[in-house]
Amino acid sequence: MELSRFTYFVKIAEAGSISRAALALGVAQPALSRFVRQLEDDLDCVLFERNGRGVTMTDAGRKLYGSAIEVLGRMQKASSAVAGEDGPPIGAVTLAVSSMLASSWGPRIAARFRARWPRVRLRISEARNSTLFDLIEHGQADVAIAFREDGVWSSRQKTIARESFSFVAHRGLLDGGIESIRHAPFVLTPAPDVVRSRFEQALGDGQSPRVVCQTDSAVCMMELVGAGLCAALVPDTLTADFERIGHIISASAELSHDVVVATPANRPLMAHACLLFDCVLAGAA
Repeated sequence: MELSRFTYFVKIAEAGSISRAALALGVAQPALSRFVRQLEDDLDCVLFERNGRGVTMTDAGRKLYGSAIEVLGRMQKASSAVAGEDGPPIGAVTLAVSSMLASSWGPRIAARFRARWPRVRLRISEARNSTLFDLIEHGQADVAIAFREDGVWSSRQKTIARESFSFVAHRGLLDGGIESIRHAPFVLTPAPDVVRSRFEQALGDGQSPRVVCQTDSAVCMMELVGAGLCAALVPDTLTADFERIGHIISASAELSHDVVVATPANRPLMAHACLLFDCVLAGAA
């Protein structure tokens, strides 16, 4: 079987959808559908069961997946060996980072990874926390840095830090001083979001924050807070960036949450993903 056929098959299996796999591979969906039919004809078996949400592997598909992963792993090692038996790895790997953690973790990991493995291309994808685990499950990212979410069985999560949160607001927004910040209009990350949920629960007594805007973008939050339109709940690692705007005050939200490095639970890590995983752990130490 041609190596490209293994690559296509694995991507479909991990994405759980021919359309999502086609988008990730840059291949037309009809062509990928024909590929699946031809592969099943060649092997004389059904590899995927079709459903309303996409595709799932049959027993035969799972057997082929295990073999395909092994072959692709060997090819990845072989590519690295081209540089010499002890030469540096080559290839590409993708890190997905929560939008609220990207500015603090992304540059740090990129610098460390680049210094250690300059011939491996690192892609960094910023996304909302609740979607990072889907990216991992469907093979659209190799490793993710996220706020811990319980009950996510598709990903393994290892705690690497504890992040505290603060309220930030423009002085002109708070008539009653910093004590009135909990009653200010807020810009928050869209629900569902694990940190937002904890904030709402902490208010207690049936109270809810007065949310006037929702965004996943830390930059957009900064603009809204700087203009005096909203207060925001942000990780402490972002507080200094907001304060540099000027006329910004902050106060502890008395809230903290675990930061984790997430990897897929439905497949083994490929060689380059292992390098990235180790780099994230080293960067957290």
